Amino acid sequence: MLIYRKYGSKNLVDLLSKLGLSASYYEAQRLELSTIHHTEEPIPIGTFIQFVFDNADFNVSTLDGRNTFHSMGGIKCITPANTLHASTNVKRLNSAPPQEEVGQLGVLEVHTLEGRGTNALQQMIIEDLSFLKPIPSDIFTPTIQDLLWMSGKWLQEVEPTLEVPNIPEWKGFMHLTSKLINKETTSVTFLPFINSPPNEYSTIRTALQYALKKSQEVGVTVCFVTFDQPLYLKAREISFGSIMVRLGGFHLLMSFLGCIGHTMAGSGLKDVLCQIFAPNSVDKMLTGHAYSRAVRGHLLVQLVLAHIILDGANVSEEEKKDISTMLINMEEFTPDKVKENASLMSTLKKFQYHLETLKENGPTAALWVQYFNMVTLMKKYINFERCGDWDGHLACVQQIIPFFHASGHFQYAKCAHIYVQDMMQLKNSHPQTYKEFAEKGFFTINRTGTPWAGVWSDMVIEQTLMRSMKSSGGLTRGRGITDSVLAKWVCGSPGCTAICTSLEEFAEVVFASGEQHVDFRQSRQQRDSRDRAKIREWFSEHPPFPKLNSLISLSTGVLGNSKVNCHQALDIGTKTMQNFIGRRFSDMKQSKKNVVLSLASMSSSIKINGETVTVNPLTIFQRTVIAKKNDEDVADLLTYELTPFPMSLFHEGVMRKGKKSSLYDVLPVENNAALDLNQTTNVVDGGFLLHRMKWKPSSSVSSICHQYITYVQKHYNTNCMVVFDGYSDVNSTKRAEQKRRGLTRTSVDINCNENTIITVQQEHFLANENNKTRLIQFLTEKMTAAGIETTVATGDADGTIVSCGLDKAAVHPTVVIVGEDVDLIVLLMGLAPPNINVFFMKPGRGKVETKLFSVRQLQQLEFAKSILLLHSFSGCDTTSAIHGKSKVGIAKLFTAKPDLTQNISDIFSGLSTSPESIEQAGEKLFLAIYQAPVQEQNLNKYRYSAFLRASMKPKSDLATLPPTRGASKQHSLRAYLQIQQWLGNPLPPTQWGWARGDDGILKPVTTNDPVAPESILNTIFCRCTTGCGVRCGCRKAGIACSRVCGVCSGSCTNGAPIENTVDDDVDDDILYLEDN
Repeated sequence: MLIYRKYGSKNLVDLLSKLGLSASYYEAQRLELSTIHHTEEPIPIGTFIQFVFDNADFNVSTLDGRNTFHSMGGIKCITPANTLHASTNVKRLNSAPPQEEVGQLGVLEVHTLEGRGTNALQQMIIEDLSFLKPIPSDIFTPTIQDLLWMSGKWLQEVEPTLEVPNIPEWKGFMHLTSKLINKETTSVTFLPFINSPPNEYSTIRTALQYALKKSQEVGVTVCFVTFDQPLYLKAREISFGSIMVRLGGFHLLMSFLGCIGHTMAGSGLKDVLCQIFAPNSVDKMLTGHAYSRAVRGHLLVQLVLAHIILDGANVSEEEKKDISTMLINMEEFTPDKVKENASLMSTLKKFQYHLETLKENGPTAALWVQYFNMVTLMKKYINFERCGDWDGHLACVQQIIPFFHASGHFQYAKCAHIYVQDMMQLKNSHPQTYKEFAEKGFFTINRTGTPWAGVWSDMVIEQTLMRSMKSSGGLTRGRGITDSVLAKWVCGSPGCTAICTSLEEFAEVVFASGEQHVDFRQSRQQRDSRDRAKIREWFSEHPPFPKLNSLISLSTGVLGNSKVNCHQALDIGTKTMQNFIGRRFSDMKQSKKNVVLSLASMSSSIKINGETVTVNPLTIFQRTVIAKKNDEDVADLLTYELTPFPMSLFHEGVMRKGKKSSLYDVLPVENNAALDLNQTTNVVDGGFLLHRMKWKPSSSVSSICHQYITYVQKHYNTNCMVVFDGYSDVNSTKRAEQKRRGLTRTSVDINCNENTIITVQQEHFLANENNKTRLIQFLTEKMTAAGIETTVATGDADGTIVSCGLDKAAVHPTVVIVGEDVDLIVLLMGLAPPNINVFFMKPGRGKVETKLFSVRQLQQLEFAKSILLLHSFSGCDTTSAIHGKSKVGIAKLFTAKPDLTQNISDIFSGLSTSPESIEQAGEKLFLAIYQAPVQEQNLNKYRYSAFLRASMKPKSDLATLPPTRGASKQHSLRAYLQIQQWLGNPLPPTQWGWARGDDGILKPVTTNDPVAPESILNTIFCRCTTGCGVRCGCRKAGIACSRVCGVCSGSCTNGAPIENTVDDDVDDDILYLEDN
């Protein structure tokens, strides 16, 4: 029986039978049929039971593609499980009954419902939940156990002398500290399927009637039935009698994880998570679908943030010792004793105070503090479910509702509000049931009998019914889905499971989990430690709580405008929720203006149905291509970018930055020993110098200036000139890049004088533009007084450096320009007169040797005359790099096709060249870079050919496609503008690929063409108001609704299904065997 149920293999069972080790396959089937016809043992009166129903949709492989499995499945949860007693005697059937007779036992007859149920829900008045029961003021404060865990992990790193013991990861630690909280176990039984589309009202009514009938049989006064959000709303409309409909808590949490992803989009969180997860997995995590990975990722990021907070919380040495002592003797402490520890309570107050202080640093810090609080709320929500804390559960859901509103998860916002409002009435309407929920924790499901193991009822159906259907031996793994098979599999489960369990106990071989949680494993602790180190290193370079008045992305430096308000998600969501109080449920209408705009909206926004929405860059492309099956349609669509920005030229809305220094690899090097800098005239790049010389920590400004002067005199003698960048021209096309670099790592403004001690790190000090400008002013004065010639560039610093070098070369025999920026050597090659004796020196660093280049020799290279075009078109400070196309590869193209590239270079070098000529020449160069056939003259058409080749590869990236003609035009205009600036011909940037932003700074124009046809955008993102049924545009196109859809936001019956990876993820919420 065990082999038959676990694996469903007829051959294996019969083989063991022939060997005399088991009964035959026929006998196993007969036993299964006998258990079905055996009278069930009655459930004792007063036993608490609840029901869970969910979609059971599986694409079963059938001969004609029809009759796939599209039903509603359900489970019955019985608490406590020890009230059930399995029957020891099952009467053996003499013969197998007909399949038609057996099939009637496994399905329920559908009760047709005319209309949509009652109108009570639509007339329901939305109440003020905080008036019914105020949310605890410490809802965002970490629990004392949580702080103990975070502090222990922190002390392991900062105080190795305290010998803090190894601490399991969060779930294991909570399991350990909750060991005295013991709840009753729950037994789970499968229910007959309802062979009807789950989203139909008749199907839902049938499920409710069946649940009510079974509840009345055991004398349960209130029948609790759980549905996920899309079905919850319909079930709530037609609920009757003593039925109370519960909203699935697991899927609610997944939606909340999507809220975190929405508010933090573009902030840098994705880049942090990409340090430890695959990028494709991170996308799923931030939408809430990859549940276990998302929870683990947020826990790791929050822990690193907690370490940063604790570093500045002034925790005393005595408090550290007390916390260490508590962790050493952790098994002796009860949760109550932990809460009574004075040092821990003091640390908690300091921690929370410092967290609130950091919030005042500015919008960026407030955003990351809000993220910390949202993860804390997530942890509390999980903890309350695990422990069976009913009041805590409702408080968390109540606090999550504003985030649903602010993130556009409107369907969940409405349903969660009704759910909490209904459940708050439970204490007065059904006091006995409330007692079972609040005092006994029966609302949660604990199948293992171990501490901290309660899970949401809708997660249980995923772990049991849905998993067993798809696992080895399940319905979708060869058994089939006929009515008779369904009946045997479902109705035979109770009796057969008892037999299998008894055999496992007898043989002492357990197929389930043991008592060792996965977070106790050394392998998990070591892996998490390595991952935290990666996150900590990232945050060390991108401080999450900067003192800035602007909202910026930590990863890209993109600056949010006044419309970006994601850091105020809680306030905006709360205000939106308050606006609905006193209204009828039917009057709750969604408005996109109440949805916060994230930093991603600065680069990934498009207009759909007249509204600006933020989308994942790949969403439009994926949905349009899936919706269009005809090759000609796809070819037409590919004339559009199908992304919010050209992905071949931009990344997260910012111009792609390649490795400029790779150009050095194709340039011949001179012998360093042949040149003595004491005998030459040297021009030094001041920007390079500022970072090259490392000043002593905690030095005064005067001392720092003296260190720079000493360094210059030692390495470049007094016969040199230092050129600094003025950083003052707001009309510079480099301005946006300079500001982006500075914002990713910065410090506060320091109004310094000569005696001011600089305590911040050098790189952070210099990243602040005002600090750098003040230091340059001091350096200019001090260096001039020391006999070192200095100048501050008012325009392009690179051009000024080269210009000064060439001027020096006219009166001095040998001139050396010193710096690291490859732009300098490019300008020298492109602008220096022939046979001039000028050298460029790139000083070494570490094991990298110093490189010396002769401009005279470099000008002999095949591509020297086209170097300005090569550098600007392949990516510099003011133009985009091209994804997958390195400077070395493009240099080889220029060498291989000198006639083509020289002709294009002449066009780009001409002062009076028209924009149309630039557009055409740029398109030709793009086609050559992407190795298009010679006869191909249209970049848009070639995109389809490139798409077909990319689709044949195991892994493809949309960024590998060439840009459209519209994007190519803007890129070419910017390259032309940069070449003209290098040649000394200033042109108005706003006419050559640039536009002025709200802050007055020039920003690159991605394209002036629409990202996709408006008709397509309106089709692939629906605006269904009455449920996404057969008329839904997304459903017609054969695609799932997404959060961009106008009303449903993907929370509908046509939403994305839970993926197999998520089914695997829920394993993380069961206990695992210990590593041996």
